[in-house]
Amino acid sequence: MKILLCLLIGMCLALVGCKSDPVVGTWKLDTSSVPNFDKMPQSMKDQFNKGRVTFNADKTMSSDDGSGKTEKGTWELKDKTVTISGSKMNTATLTDDGKLQISVMGTTIKFVRA
Repeated sequence: MKILLCLLIGMCLALVGCKSDPVVGTWKLDTSSVPNFDKMPQSMKDQFNKGRVTFNADKTMSSDDGSGKTEKGTWELKDKTVTISGSKMNTATLTDDGKLQISVMGTTIKFVRA
């Protein structure tokens, strides 16, 4: 029993010491951040709902706009700003509410974890 308790305590301490990257993972569009989303044709809503942006631990990223068009690039996090290279998305910001805010072609939209 003592061995099991020691293992559990050791695992908890190891997890506390780990700092996970807040960007790594797959993100989907927060449709409430899209202007006039409710007024869009259903086919466009469906496409937006399929779109994903994935940030990998090796600092590569990929995005799919929901229609099958993909982009690949690299990313770097400094403070709360994510700088993206090789994609139409140039920068993103981690917001205090845990969302990822991205400006694309002059429009700012938010993403949540998928």
